[in-house]
Amino acid sequence: MADAKRVRHIIAVAVLIALTAILLPIFIINLTLTIRSNIDKTVPASVFGLAPLAVETDSMKGDAEDSFAGGALILVDMLTEEDKQQLEVGQIVTFRQKDEQGNYYFVTHRIVELGEEGGAIRYVVTRGDGNTIDDGATAIEDVLGLCVASVGGLGAAVLFLQTPLGMLLCIGVPVVAYIVYDVVRIALRNRRLAAEQGDALQEKDAEIARLRAIVDSAAGVEEVPFGDEPLGFAERAAGEEAPMGEEEHVGEEADAGEEPLAEEPAQAADNPADDEQV
Repeated sequence: MADAKRVRHIIAVAVLIALTAILLPIFIINLTLTIRSNIDKTVPASVFGLAPLAVETDSMKGDAEDSFAGGALILVDMLTEEDKQQLEVGQIVTFRQKDEQGNYYFVTHRIVELGEEGGAIRYVVTRGDGNTIDDGATAIEDVLGLCVASVGGLGAAVLFLQTPLGMLLCIGVPVVAYIVYDVVRIALRNRRLAAEQGDALQEKDAEIARLRAIVDSAAGVEEVPFGDEPLGFAERAAGEEAPMGEEEHVGEEADAGEEPLAEEPAQAADNPADDEQV
């Protein structure tokens, strides 16, 4: 039983550690990306030089090995000015464009042509694998990164995790899981302690009853039916003494055999008178 509880405790702790190890870094990364994207909107927010981007359309859906569809998550390696001069046709790059309101947005397409001037790349021409026309020329200054990996279907989850609710879940799930685990652990411990205390009280009651039986047996205490109690010492003494009436009667008989004390002075008074007459 103890081994089973120990195993369950180890499993619960391992699950909590795993959740924390997975969700806590995601929360930190999302928070960092959110802060950086709000500070500088001209470049994708990156962590350790990698910018995760969620694909919103199927413009890059195709038969190539590195093609990807909408809903995918891509990792973009941010390029330096030196790295940009090493670009080649066929690579997938992320570049920026402006909408009608002058806000920047990011596009990730494949390079189909390089524009060089004076031995340096000045612009690139791109096209999506799922498109039939080119995007036009993009200045090398607007080329930001190189797509190095993609994971299908993960983009929507990343977009959700970047929302306030997603961030709350990242940090809330481990916290709630720990609270639930702690509450269950305390409840089980209290139940176990209560059961142990109940067993201890029962053992004490049984021991008291055993000792009481031993004491009663040693004292020779027996239950006697009512009416059959033996006579006590006082009752036996009373039975041996003579009745009070008999003692008085014996005394009267002894007094009757003696002469009354009142007659003796009368006889003594008669004797002097006789002496005088003589």
